[in-house]
Amino acid sequence: MISSIKIRNLMQETEYFRKTPELLLQFILYKLIADQGEALSLKAILAEGSVQAILEKISDEFRRLNQVPAYRDLFVQIIPVQLEMDIYTNEQAEDSFSFEQSTSFFSPEVIKISFLKNLGQLDLTDYSPNDWGEIYDLVLSLSSFKILRRRTPFGLVSELERLIIGLALTDKKGQQLSVYDPNVELGYLLTMAFNEKNKLNGHQKWDSYLLVRFNFLAHGIPEEQCQIQFGDPIEDDWQTDQAMPEKFDVVVSDLSKGESWSGHKELGVDYRFKHYTLPPKSMAEYLYILHGLAHLKDDGVMVVCLPAGALYRVGLEEKLRKELIEQHVIESLIAVPARYTTQARGNAVVMVLRKQNREKRSGIYMLDINDQMGFVFRLGNSLMQIFRNYQNQNIVPGRSAIASWEAIAANDYNLTILKYVMSRTPKTAEEQIEYQMSAYLREEQKLREGEQKLRRLMRRLDSDRYDQMLHKQRQRIDKIKE
Repeated sequence: MISSIKIRNLMQETEYFRKTPELLLQFILYKLIADQGEALSLKAILAEGSVQAILEKISDEFRRLNQVPAYRDLFVQIIPVQLEMDIYTNEQAEDSFSFEQSTSFFSPEVIKISFLKNLGQLDLTDYSPNDWGEIYDLVLSLSSFKILRRRTPFGLVSELERLIIGLALTDKKGQQLSVYDPNVELGYLLTMAFNEKNKLNGHQKWDSYLLVRFNFLAHGIPEEQCQIQFGDPIEDDWQTDQAMPEKFDVVVSDLSKGESWSGHKELGVDYRFKHYTLPPKSMAEYLYILHGLAHLKDDGVMVVCLPAGALYRVGLEEKLRKELIEQHVIESLIAVPARYTTQARGNAVVMVLRKQNREKRSGIYMLDINDQMGFVFRLGNSLMQIFRNYQNQNIVPGRSAIASWEAIAANDYNLTILKYVMSRTPKTAEEQIEYQMSAYLREEQKLREGEQKLRRLMRRLDSDRYDQMLHKQRQRIDKIKE
């Protein structure tokens, strides 16, 4: 078993390893492969003597391994650097060489010979290149890489991921599916959807393709079964050789931490968004939904996790939410407690969307599992109960309901689940905040609209009358806040 101290020592060889764990992982992967007898040992490479010879030997091995299907393009190219002769001969100086990737993932950086010596001392004979989740976990946990989601330790599945994938695949067992995640991050949702049949597809906003590949490698996912494209999915649509946009059987994504977009008005004519209102720059969750719907087959299913605010925020987002609701594509909403999401605060919601049978849908099935979630996954069988409630659209007083389109319209297209299922007073602080915030934001929006109307009437009103009317509106908001 490799210890965190050994990984930390390797990482301390250069600050670059802490910022770019992909680079360290590829060297450890090489050591794994070498210890399995599939590559030249580091001991043999270091015996070459000169830095130039060492560089050439590693470069040859990396190039060879990049042609092996299981490790295709996992190893960056090494560019030899000519060093001053006195550095070679000075025993106090440590020989070094430079790394440069043939693509744009890594910038040139110096790595020391001492690192290769320390790496060579690791005994990884008990590990397999397809079973190294422990190493992957250790490197990511010790790095300073800004992972934009709370990672689940390797080998475990988060409750949220289990819920999303379970809802997405519950009626598609045994089928050969194309699965798409427009916000793939480290690829955990896709790894859960993997089997020998499914084709995995993902959009990557960062330059961290290797981290996703290493995660797939640790889960035994062949490269030919996954396709990752780079760029912001809102700005850079999914690229395909087909004349029409590519469609997928399943779309899944965790957007619970909130998403943003550029605000470029040109997207208003994009085929994905041209029939909808564009939201504020800091609230792009519904743009991701529209993007996913544009790439969802007519008989497909889309399951996404959103911050609870996406259900009740007003202004432009309210208009967009109304437009989406009127399409009748939202099938179900399931409330999720904050402790099971990537949000720093507040609850989240899992939204299920389907294009099929939307004309037969009388409303949105809403399920509140906040009180149950604490023991749902410890007991194990309660998750199946959630799936059964969802599949059968079971109505449980105070827990679930079907919110009709008329009721949603009457509530100004506010989708706060508690509004429709609650037959009790909110119990937790989170429930109270969510319920009150919805009312507060709507009153604040009314106040803004009222201020605009009042300003237009200012010339016909004296200032005292104006202040009095404004004060009454603010008192209403203060009362809601309390």
